[in-house]
Amino acid sequence: MRDNARVRFFVNPLHVHQRQTEGYCSHNAWAPPTDVYETKKALVVKMALPGVRVGDVRIRFAPGVIAIFGHRDFQKDTEILTYHRMEIRSGRFERRIKVQLPLDPENTTARYDDGFLTIWIPRSNTHLQEVYTVKLML
Repeated sequence: MRDNARVRFFVNPLHVHQRQTEGYCSHNAWAPPTDVYETKKALVVKMALPGVRVGDVRIRFAPGVIAIFGHRDFQKDTEILTYHRMEIRSGRFERRIKVQLPLDPENTTARYDDGFLTIWIPRSNTHLQEVYTVKLML
């Protein structure tokens, strides 16, 4: 499945950014595997999110931190009697990534392809001053 996502922005200047630690952010959220790398033009975040609907993903840009969060629904199968191993997480997920680069969240693009969400955040000449929340749309 290949979905190209449009990006919608909601400026929320009153949002208080809680913990700004790398990786995990909430003790009850799971953290999907994530790659973060730079190109000449952008910071790229690639996240493994199989089974997550693109519309259930949000990106929050704050000065020095990018938070990617959302949820994956539990797939209930009525024929299962007992789980012997359950490693596929469901529920709320969140990753926070510290960034030192000046970025342009308003021109962010994203693509969801084969269970991977890839987000391209262009470099900017100025550091972010406001908090932006992004909802990925199909």
